[in-house]
Amino acid sequence: MSAALALALCVATTSGPEAAPATTTGSDVAAVDDDGEPAKLKPPYPDRPHFVFAHSYGLTFGLNTIPSGEVAFFFGRAIGERDLSVRRWALGYQATVSVGGAERYSDGVLTLRSHLMAATYRAHDRLYASMALGLALFHGWFPQVLEGEGKIALVFGARRRRSQTAGLVGANLRLGWNFFHDERAPAPQIGAFIGFVHR
Repeated sequence: MSAALALALCVATTSGPEAAPATTTGSDVAAVDDDGEPAKLKPPYPDRPHFVFAHSYGLTFGLNTIPSGEVAFFFGRAIGERDLSVRRWALGYQATVSVGGAERYSDGVLTLRSHLMAATYRAHDRLYASMALGLALFHGWFPQVLEGEGKIALVFGARRRRSQTAGLVGANLRLGWNFFHDERAPAPQIGAFIGFVHR
């Protein structure tokens, strides 16, 4: 009797409707794009232009014994998609006001620097750097120096990992050729600064 019952159950199982395939959850399957390749995960930011703003205060020393105090402002637009996992570049304009004796000339006591600048950063990294090229305008309006500038800074602050506002502390190196006074070689300047960046 038991053998006949077991045989009947076996026949019913094999001749019945096919079993439904096992289901998988979204967490078991990696996201793919239209081509079947793994999709690149993007942060939940709205699709809008991404701008970068930096502001700093610094002290710069030149060949003269008297340094100059500086205030710098940078505003630029980031290049590429807003991906938190890669190093980003931003291109824009930097204006710097310098007051002091680092320029070595009396007409350079008040200097306005007008630079095109490229800045690079990463949301989860502690390094911020920039390169700039432009003119130094003595008295705030008269161009006299063609110069290049580089900055490197340590990023700090509680909000550093949120890709928003973070503090900066670093150093800058500037090399400028005073074509108005017909200098034979560029003169260096070196300084330190502290400020913040909004990325």
